Amino acid sequence: MSRRLLWIPIFIVAAVVGAAVFIAAVFGIVGIVDSGREHKPNPTQPHPDAFTPEEVSVAASAQKDGTLAVTATLVFDTPKGSDDPLYWYLGAARIGWESSERHAQYVVLPTATKVTGVVLTDDGAGEALTVEKDDSKVDDPLRDDVVYRFVPKNEWTEGRHAVEISYVLEGVHVEVGGTDLMVLPLQFVSGPNRAVNYRRADVGEGNTIQCMSNNITFKLDDTCAALEGASEDAESTVSWADDGTGSVDAIAFATPDVVTVDPEPVTRREK
Repeated sequence: MSRRLLWIPIFIVAAVVGAAVFIAAVFGIVGIVDSGREHKPNPTQPHPDAFTPEEVSVAASAQKDGTLAVTATLVFDTPKGSDDPLYWYLGAARIGWESSERHAQYVVLPTATKVTGVVLTDDGAGEALTVEKDDSKVDDPLRDDVVYRFVPKNEWTEGRHAVEISYVLEGVHVEVGGTDLMVLPLQFVSGPNRAVNYRRADVGEGNTIQCMSNNITFKLDDTCAALEGASEDAESTVSWADDGTGSVDAIAFATPDVVTVDPEPVTRREK
């Protein structure tokens, strides 16, 4: 047998082995890519191993003195042995630009009084939460937030919890471009896990919710199209998913007859 014939089987074996290696490499790369796709975090959804998304339900009621009485119910998860506080950051709510030239931005500056927190149980209100206010880092009210911490008396048990936070907002009855509004900033208490949360706001029967995008010229929007997945159960309620990247800082409604005081001029922040 000639040497040329002896090399033929060797070439065949080498070709087969090479093809097998190439196929394995391709499938390995595809597997890596697929694996990457499966585990790439989605900012709008919690990771499968994360806690259940938080739920916040808020009821706001206009008072005769131009304040808003607010009750926020937060439902959230905690791991076993956690004593982490809940947080509420309250600061300026931007509600749009004065004009398309963007020389001045309209801003509402809410302040809170009568802030309380309580743990909810199957039998009703349970232990009160200790409320701690920290405004030590507020150098500019137009840019810095007041921080409220709600501290449990004991460790949280593992699982799902509900708390009720109540407060009165001042500085939210404003006049903007000839329109008399009650403004509800969309800054609410949150749990310790920073999870995506679902929100629902109710401003009382007979009031129509208007949204105001912070990144365009001031305009009232009764569809709240800029809120992620917004849906309205009624004119006075809106539900949406919040991931912290939205362009709406506040919702508003026309000042009802129950309010007996004049509005304050809205704050203008010069660019």
